[in-house]
Amino acid sequence: MIKKAARTYLSKLLALSMLAVCISCGGYGSLVNDENRVGQQKVEVEAYLFDVKIRRQGKPTSLRLDLYQTDSVIAMFGRAYFNKGAFRGRLTSDSLNIFFPASNEFLQESIDALFSTFNCQGSLSGLPVFKYFSELPDSALSETGLEIKTLINENKKKSFEISASGCSWLMSLKYLKEDKGWRLNEFKFDDKQSVRIKGSRRIYKSSAEIPSGRFELAIPSDSYRISI
Repeated sequence: MIKKAARTYLSKLLALSMLAVCISCGGYGSLVNDENRVGQQKVEVEAYLFDVKIRRQGKPTSLRLDLYQTDSVIAMFGRAYFNKGAFRGRLTSDSLNIFFPASNEFLQESIDALFSTFNCQGSLSGLPVFKYFSELPDSALSETGLEIKTLINENKKKSFEISASGCSWLMSLKYLKEDKGWRLNEFKFDDKQSVRIKGSRRIYKSSAEIPSGRFELAIPSDSYRISI
């Protein structure tokens, strides 16, 4: 029972990390070692590999996060170090789904429901999370009511601080100029209570091909649904 509780805690911690990435990312996917999937159609994506560090209630966790994006869906793959806490997920314009094979648990929520997990007064529903992956915050977030402060504004580098009236969390995003446009290089998220998350880009590929099966997320019928 104790082991199950520990696995569930880690799953929720990693799910929270995924949520923060979904809120803050400004690029497309990355470089997970792919299985040999014979006969599957190849899909062209942009690819990212992030090193992510999470601290929740004083306890640290580190993981590698791979992202692959098309124009309508983002495939996500992660693994905490020491082979703990592997997961895979899908992000669309209105939902986030994550499956944790080791604990047989899954997260399945709408974007609006995920935002409701933060300590906020008022509603932040309808945020265009998917736009964050291809537009700078000053344009992608301009219609959301979020408060955006430009920290660095250079030809090859930009940095923003993002907050929302009535909410306790604070987020910072750093971008580098790539051939295809501005892409996220680093993100930080602090809920001002118990969670801090930092992600740094290790690898970026402007064009990669992966099997279409990478975007499939089969959740077993006997798996347990969790919430953040």
